[in-house]
Parts: sequence; structure tokens; C-alpha cells
Amino acid sequence: AVPCRDVAYLTFDGGATHAVTFQDQRYVIDNSIASLSGQLDTEIYFQINRKFIIHVDSIQGIHYWFNSRLKVELSPSAGTSVIVSRERVKAFKEWLDR
Repeated sequence: AVPCRDVAYLTFDGGATHAVTFQDQRYVIDNSIASLSGQLDTEIYFQINRKFIIHVDSIQGIHYWFNSRLKVELSPSAGTSVIVSRERVKAFKEWLDR
């Protein structure tokens, strides 16, 4: 088992949920993103879209993106564009500002 504090982000990719640590180790986990979203500490984790839950310390940069969305740079890199869904942008900004 991976301690929660070591998980930089959770992502759904290729039909499975993966926990990615700050050391860039990947683990397949049985839970869905939706079920994990309700179990994690909302002080440090935020579900930015259907495929990603991110740890506040994994955020390296945030950029404006098309259609009022935001693009987040993560460390370690997710290897894909990580976009905050339009519906979650306001809540995401509030989460970052608290």
C-alpha cells in the first residue's frame, strides 16, 4: 500500500486507476476516481476532472486554457495535458486560495 501523503496524483488511464507518487512510481489501484474523491483529504487533494485527482504539492504551474478552463502542470509530469474542467474551475481557484 502507498501512503496517501506520497501520492502526487491519481489518474484514470487505459481502463485503470493509477496512483502516481512524488517519486514517479505508478501503482494500479482498484478504486474509481469518483469513489476516491470522497475518501481523500480535501485540504490537499482536489478532483479537477473525471480523470484526475491532484495533490496541492504536485502543482508546478497553472495556465489559462481554451473555453475558460485551466491547464495544470504537474510534477512528476502526467505525460498528457491536465485540464481543469470548466465546471470545476471556480471551486479549484477557491481551493487554491484558502
